[in-house]
This record gives sequence, C-alpha cells and structure tokens, in this order.
Amino acid sequence: MNTGIRTAKFETEPFTCPSCINKIEAVVGRKPGVESAQVMFNSNKVKVSFDETVVTADEIADSITKLGYPVLGQKVN
Repeated sequence: MNTGIRTAKFETEPFTCPSCINKIEAVVGRKPGVESAQVMFNSNKVKVSFDETVVTADEIADSITKLGYPVLGQKVN
C-alpha cells in the first residue's frame, strides 16, 4: 500500500465551457504522480488523486491556475 496517495479538491472560478473539463483533466492527469483528475463542472471543483512523494498539491494548483482557472481554495485529505 502506497501511503503517499492523497486526494485534493481545488475550488476554482466558475467554468464557462465543457472544453475546460477536457483541458484541465488532460494537463493535470499527465503530471507525474497524478493518478486521476476529475473536473466537477457544476461545483467549480477539480478532484485529484496524487502521490505526494512525487508532486505536491500546490504544484497541481499552480498547473490549474496556469491554464487560466485560478484556484480559490484547496483541501487535501
């Protein structure tokens, strides 16, 4: 069992189009250490499972922000 696996939820500004989903899921999902990335369009959140020994929640948040979707808050479990 890998104890480095965490789940983070990032709150963003409202998404404006369905293509936002594909863009965020593709870019974040390809980051080393990320197991899955799921955009929750209606709640303006991005849920990411990741290995914290490889990538940090802050690095993931930075990636989302660089795509043009500012992260307003994050919660890591």
